[in-house]
Amino acid sequence: MSVTLKQVAAVSNVSVSTASRALSGHPGISGPTVDRIREAANQLNYKVRRPDAAGGSLKGAEIGIICLRMDRSLTSLPTVSAAIEGAETSLAKEGARTLFVTVPELESPPSVLTNRLPDGLILAGALQGDEIGRSRHPFLEQLRRLPTVWLLGRPAAAWGDVVGSNDYEVGAMAARALLEAGHKQLAFINPKPDHLLFRRREDGFRAEARRAGAETVLSICESPAGGWELPLQAPAGVRVVETLIDRAIAANPRPTGLFAAADSVAVLVYRALAKRGLKVGQDISIVSGNNDTSLIAGLHPSLTTCDVGAYEIGQLAVRQLAMRLRHGTELAEVEILTNPTLIRNASVAECR
Repeated sequence: MSVTLKQVAAVSNVSVSTASRALSGHPGISGPTVDRIREAANQLNYKVRRPDAAGGSLKGAEIGIICLRMDRSLTSLPTVSAAIEGAETSLAKEGARTLFVTVPELESPPSVLTNRLPDGLILAGALQGDEIGRSRHPFLEQLRRLPTVWLLGRPAAAWGDVVGSNDYEVGAMAARALLEAGHKQLAFINPKPDHLLFRRREDGFRAEARRAGAETVLSICESPAGGWELPLQAPAGVRVVETLIDRAIAANPRPTGLFAAADSVAVLVYRALAKRGLKVGQDISIVSGNNDTSLIAGLHPSLTTCDVGAYEIGQLAVRQLAMRLRHGTELAEVEILTNPTLIRNASVAECR
């Protein structure tokens, strides 16, 4: 009888997921743990499936990269497109055939998917609400049966693995950047209050701000009057944040440091402040998240933001999918988070 990964994990006193990641050379597992798992595998004569030398670990597989319930304005944001590019590049390197499809309406999936499903999925989906996770549409029921890794975030109640950024740490990092510059009156600006990723950033921001001595921490979160509908769009037009900025300005005491939920929001915050005669980096400081370089390149002063490493997230998603294809349901669902990096620029000034 062949030795299973579950047996290796039991002997090593780790989870099946940890054992698989260690044997596959996945980052994030400590050296001593890797050594212990490999020693157990050798003792049990566990055979690790190696990549095909002629073409990679996914040679011959067809992998679908599918964007669900996302408007084109959202899929074209630099962070999303960089994650997809990272996945596409890695899939090509590993010998897989890639099928890229956008499905803005679940009721109208393209025939290329309904006629024949791929071997595995890398999914990006709207992170607002729980429609994707709760839906029992026949098309989604078909996708649920396939090995799946979500990019950048997994929608509420959805299935599969996920590779994304540690968004709680993005928020905490933003709070530290403002507090280190002397800002004690802080606010979080978010026009999508039920967005899963933004909520995690808010949680990290509020927790770290209070831990580190902020005097006030406001959450100014409100959808525009018309609300947000699916397919989910990227924030566009300064009116999306004007009400939020007016509430921040009217607060007593008025915040001197703002954390915008994402760079796409920060761009609109800059414009709203300029319309009100307030200068970023002088009258008010701003930190954001994502490091969407092409989106924020024209901002003055340059924006302090948290780089989430979107391209690397796409690459890690491919590695996780290869692992999932090898081991199937033997592995529990996993969430892999990368650590963000703060990019300091002139939008944060010392509080006078």
